[in-house]
Parts: sequence; structure tokens; C-alpha cells
Amino acid sequence: MYTSSHRVGGSVPWMSPEQMIEGSRSCQSDVYSFGSLVFTVMTGESPHAGLTDGQITLKVCNSNDLKDPVEDWSIYPRLQEPIKDLLKDCWSRSPDARPSMSVVVRRLTSLPESSESM
Repeated sequence: MYTSSHRVGGSVPWMSPEQMIEGSRSCQSDVYSFGSLVFTVMTGESPHAGLTDGQITLKVCNSNDLKDPVEDWSIYPRLQEPIKDLLKDCWSRSPDARPSMSVVVRRLTSLPESSESM
């Protein structure tokens, strides 16, 4: 999805903190963005829903605000806990704390098959 905020190789709602702050891209910043993509596909909503690009940038770049892009997980009761946990791991502030893509794939393929609980 291309937005007016497209800069430094990404759109603000899907960009990792290090991409916003330093403009750096890596496999780990891709993991962060992949988590945002999974969230969008599964919920039909963008990460940081309801915030402007400027508000997202301030939130993500503020090291005192360690929240992930979702403020209230309770509004997504159909998301399985393992998916929520995976997204939270993908959205870790520290690139080194994020799982590798091979771990993400392993975790996704090990999820129970149930279209009801997505």
C-alpha cells in the first residue's frame, strides 16, 4: 500500500522505529513491517489505527512510550493469543529482540488450523 507518507523506503504505519529514526533497513526491520502486514491482513485495519503519520512517528520514536501499535487488544477477540504474541514479538523496540523470519515462519506454521479463531 502506497501512502503519502512513503519515505525512506516505507510508509509510516508499517515502519520500524530504527527505520524512522535512522533510516536504516535490515532483515529485522522487515520483521517489524511483516508483523504490521499480518495485523492488517487479519484485522482489515492499519497499525496505529486512528493516528496521523506525525502522531505515529512521535509515538514510535519516543523511547518512553514502549507500547506496540495496538493500544487495546481486547477489540480483536478473534485473534488467537499465539498470533498476538507473535505480533508483539515482531514489534519489539529492539531489532535484536525480534524473531528471525525463519522463526516467524515456524511459529506461523505451527498454529492450530482454525479459521473461526482468526
